Amino acid sequence: MRKFWASWHITLTVWFRDYFLVPMLKLSSTKQWKFIVVFLNLFLIGLWHGANWTYVVTFVLFSVYYIPSIFFNKKIRLRNHKFLKIIALQFLVTIHLVFFREDSIPTALHYLKHTYIDLRLTTSFMDYWFSIILITSLVIVEFFSKNKTHPLENFNLPIYLRWPIYLGLFL
Repeated sequence: MRKFWASWHITLTVWFRDYFLVPMLKLSSTKQWKFIVVFLNLFLIGLWHGANWTYVVTFVLFSVYYIPSIFFNKKIRLRNHKFLKIIALQFLVTIHLVFFREDSIPTALHYLKHTYIDLRLTTSFMDYWFSIILITSLVIVEFFSKNKTHPLENFNLPIYLRWPIYLGLFL
């Protein structure tokens, strides 16, 4: 989760780090203060995104995922379970981005309920399975390209073949 956050919103993260987080952390070195400051930092980033409570909920959820990694300062060791870690990260990021995307908290909760609990989606059967296949293929690509610079490095393709593939996937 730390790596995801560090690369997600770099400019905003650096600004909040330099002008809020670091000065506030210098006031005290207790773990409780660190928890409060990191939580407030993510809360303020949520407010910065807009005057909608869904943004605040997004970053409060993210702080729930992110803060334990600071306090324990250890990576969760799941030997031979890279795939499980990728799926867990995908699931957590998807949940908190639902709140980021939706217009209201009740709408986001309704969407999550019908996606993960009721499974009564408003999309067609084909759209549902296409989504499942697409997500599964993205998780598999992530699994095999974990230590690579780019996903297509697995295939040892030259750059003049990689870029048309990237462009095709983008379009």
